[in-house]
Amino acid sequence: MIQFYADSLDGQIARLSREDSHHAMRVLRMKPGDEAAIVFDGRRYLATLNEAGDFLLRSQLVSTEPQTKITVYQGISKGERMEYTVQKCAEIGVHTIVPVLMKRCVAGLNEKKLERLNRIAKEAGQQAQRTHLPTLLEPIDVDTLCERLKAHEQALILWEEEQRLSLNAAVCGKKDIALVIGPEGGITQEEKEKMAVQAVTLGKRILRTETAAPVAAACVLCLQGDMQ
Repeated sequence: MIQFYADSLDGQIARLSREDSHHAMRVLRMKPGDEAAIVFDGRRYLATLNEAGDFLLRSQLVSTEPQTKITVYQGISKGERMEYTVQKCAEIGVHTIVPVLMKRCVAGLNEKKLERLNRIAKEAGQQAQRTHLPTLLEPIDVDTLCERLKAHEQALILWEEEQRLSLNAAVCGKKDIALVIGPEGGITQEEKEKMAVQAVTLGKRILRTETAAPVAAACVLCLQGDMQ
């Protein structure tokens, strides 16, 4: 079933953004009476397109969201690598993605790039039938990251130098988990010590920065029973 995130809700009438409305009418060629899943304010509905081009909500659908809230703090990577990370994390079920400017980052994020990443997250969420619109926050520095990590029930650094504690062994049933992933050059020893949270390994193979976050998120959701 096609899914859209509604811009507004007036009673039982959901209205899409101009871009999504154009996509529904002109690209998908939807006609009055056609059904779609509509998401608004954390709820997912079965809806029917009306003559005015809006959607009439008919019934509430079951949420597709995992019970575990994962926040990915991703060291900013170059170009398509960052886009891939955002897209796959949004598909898998990550709640929030926060770009982090780390010492070994070789790229930054301007307003135009952030807009593109938000669009990618939204499209991936729609494709994956997410009830929650994946959130992409403004970039932060490592000092801000250290403060934010304190607010999570559990925070883990994916660090290639860690050889003893696996991600599988570290996950312990918490429902609010932060995952920290470095950029192309990885997280420095100084940054790791500054964060003062548990470092874990994904195994003997070293993953690319754009691969590590979605793989780690999928592992956590699987371990927590959220992939059933």
